[in-house]
Amino acid sequence: MPAKRDISEEILEYLREQPDASDTLEGIMDWWLLSQRIRDEVRKVKEAISILVEQGWLVEIKGNDSRIRYRLSSERKAH
Repeated sequence: MPAKRDISEEILEYLREQPDASDTLEGIMDWWLLSQRIRDEVRKVKEAISILVEQGWLVEIKGNDSRIRYRLSSERKAH
């Protein structure tokens, strides 16, 4: 669980991006902090996927909808 200072920084980061925002305690928890944490996690997951692609663990497959999908490399399946 993040320390009080970390949570304060998350709130301030949200307010830097949304300077006119105002909300209740529940709204801050549900929308501000959750939103901030999701963005942080998305960034971390993107970085992890990029590393796994570079290392040959994952391959990228472009779907019919032009979205990239990832799956285990066929070379890695054998191990």
